[in-house]
Amino acid sequence: MYMGRPIAYLDQNVLDLFVKFGLFNSATSLRSHFQVVYSDETLKEIKRSGKQADKFLTVLSELNSLHLRVLVDSNFQITDRATLTERDPFDAYIEYCANEPVYEELQRAMEQWLLKLYGGRRGDGIGDIRREQEVAFNELLDYLQQSVEQVKDVFPGIDTTIQVLNTYTRDRFENTLNDLELQLKSNIENDREWSGIKDYRNAVGIGPLELNNIKPPNVIQKIWKLYKTVRPYRDLAITIDDFFGIARNPIHPEQLLHKHQKITLMYGLLNSLGYFPDSKVHKERRFLTALSDQEHASMASFTDHLFSRDANFVKKVEAVYEYLEIPTQVHFC
Repeated sequence: MYMGRPIAYLDQNVLDLFVKFGLFNSATSLRSHFQVVYSDETLKEIKRSGKQADKFLTVLSELNSLHLRVLVDSNFQITDRATLTERDPFDAYIEYCANEPVYEELQRAMEQWLLKLYGGRRGDGIGDIRREQEVAFNELLDYLQQSVEQVKDVFPGIDTTIQVLNTYTRDRFENTLNDLELQLKSNIENDREWSGIKDYRNAVGIGPLELNNIKPPNVIQKIWKLYKTVRPYRDLAITIDDFFGIARNPIHPEQLLHKHQKITLMYGLLNSLGYFPDSKVHKERRFLTALSDQEHASMASFTDHLFSRDANFVKKVEAVYEYLEIPTQVHFC
């Protein structure tokens, strides 16, 4: 149990401010009154900053930051708890960057569906993205098979088991992509110029203009009330949790969704619907930033305070935290 000062999570734009202008009075106050923390998502954004990485890590060090991570149990299942670790941010960053790039490549490939949904990858078709995903997935399976060679003498028979699983998984993955590609193409007239978000907002007749006029409190409930007046939702027997995708675990229906997982889903949907949305998310750099924002919102739910300089981010986080009864205080600075 942590018994120190109130825990503060800093959005990346706050760290960026300190990198550009140094640790001025507000930073000194943060260090004195709060325990600043950073997450793996912070490290991911630092990695994307390239040559600026050392400057960000120096700021984290000077703020005496602790490493915040979601606790994974002995069965490698994600829990609803988190851990704080006192360690040098430079060491944490080196460990983060030591992860095999094959995992990041698969994650990037799978994110391309969502980028396409946001209107990105213009000129590329669904089939182009599907082929990239197949290549990335096959590279991961090949890497796992090669890794088994290092331990097969310690675990006799594991190489055969992994080979069978790889074959089964490869087939399942390809069949799933086939089905998804066919389904998408059957509903899209021109998949190379497609913007799913734009089409959806036009179809329901609700977008930023309507949603940004909604005022607290009970923003989530008011958004749902608005959508219940239009097709197809007025004809569907679904709940508010169904609409926001948090009624059940989309990947493992037998498992409960933890609150920090619900935050990720709800924040992402608010962005898609157009509630104080991020701009230019059809561009990959802005798209990746938007994905990081929803992870920052999720991780900050384990802390006492969240600080950000992004007004749209704050609006979405406040709406989600209110609905899920997350006690974290959100500050626009």
